[in-house]
Amino acid sequence: MTTDPIIPIVLEPISRTPEQIAQDIKASHDSVNLINKIVADNQHSDEIHDTVDRNVRHLRSCLTLPHIMENATTADKIAFADAATLGEDWVG
Repeated sequence: MTTDPIIPIVLEPISRTPEQIAQDIKASHDSVNLINKIVADNQHSDEIHDTVDRNVRHLRSCLTLPHIMENATTADKIAFADAATLGEDWVG
């Protein structure tokens, strides 16, 4: 057993260009659209559930990123949160 102190990892914010921020927000909307399409198609399989789960995790992560939270519109953030909840509920 080690007695070394635990040193927390502190991540420095990543600087992003306006184009990169716009691309990240677009990628979040791509996840929203994919989740909505899959749920509307209502076809279930392990692969489809994994896809929904991966996109839900992506959206939940994006909702914690300062560069997205500071630049996405309120409507964007609501769409991200709603799609994540929809995907979680659909997969069960």
